[in-house]
Amino acid sequence: MDTENKGLKCSESIDMEMLAHPYEHSHPGHAMLCACFPNGMDECHIERRVHYFNGALTVETLAEGLSSWIGLDFSVSAVKSESLVTVDWAARSALIAGGKLNGDINLSGAETREWFMLDSLWRTITENFGELDVYYTMNGGKELKVPAIGYPSVFPPDIPYLGCQFYCAHRDLRDDGNARQRKTLAQKRTKLISPARTADVSGMNLYCQNAHICLANDNNAKVSLYVNAEKDSNGEFMFDDGQDWLLLVETSFGDYPLFPRKYVQIGAVSYVAFYGCSGASYDVFHVLVTVSKSAGYEIYDCVFDNGKKAFKVVPVYDASNINPDRGLAPAIGQHEPAA
Repeated sequence: MDTENKGLKCSESIDMEMLAHPYEHSHPGHAMLCACFPNGMDECHIERRVHYFNGALTVETLAEGLSSWIGLDFSVSAVKSESLVTVDWAARSALIAGGKLNGDINLSGAETREWFMLDSLWRTITENFGELDVYYTMNGGKELKVPAIGYPSVFPPDIPYLGCQFYCAHRDLRDDGNARQRKTLAQKRTKLISPARTADVSGMNLYCQNAHICLANDNNAKVSLYVNAEKDSNGEFMFDDGQDWLLLVETSFGDYPLFPRKYVQIGAVSYVAFYGCSGASYDVFHVLVTVSKSAGYEIYDCVFDNGKKAFKVVPVYDASNINPDRGLAPAIGQHEPAA
């Protein structure tokens, strides 16, 4: 992907106080626009700008703001519900018909421009409406075709858009024979993990743990990683070629199996727990899970939704038929070692 962008020049219309708190729209008429410059598999560069408008905040309002700022036609129509939004790109939009950018933007090539438009609107929508699934279509609900991208040149109407970085990381699934696998990867993004009864940890030892985590109304939640490996006389784990692993978030209202008890051959499970910014809040709890096994490597982010009291699973990387570096697993990371 050819990308030679220098970002947008910040104009005097940027409200610095609102940039410091972009999600706290205390009164109608303000929204946050995102211009997202793709950079292959690396993290994209995002420029933000406050948009002032009259009336209700809609996806169309956000698209109009992007059109005014960027100089490309983002014309769309949208249908939004509580958990998803379907965005239909108009035939006159620059994504379909092409178009020139304003003088503040330097993008190289049609492919970069198309990713820029898709990601910018997607991130602008989630920035203002929170974490919901965005489905792209054209011609009144038909699959969106963007030939300049190459892969995926077609976005089915029943699979949520996942962002440039996701698709670049999974270019090995580009042929039509892997359509079902692509759909499976996309569906993982919408999976929710709800609390269950206290998990069965019989025959397992606590490998590592993060304690005193605040989730919903529980200030003493814990992230606990268990393994059924035995310990020697010095308390060191004696790992075999494979063992059962179990990753839980333990709370007063139930246990969340982020990695259900499962046998992992020649590998391990590890995690990093942290608070980050997502949707409408700056203190969203994440558990980034890594699963290394004999011929595969998977990373997924479990994001806690306070309203639903559930973890939303967001795939980050999933590869098979590889040989992960055994020197990196098992890894404890930022955890407190178990006693």
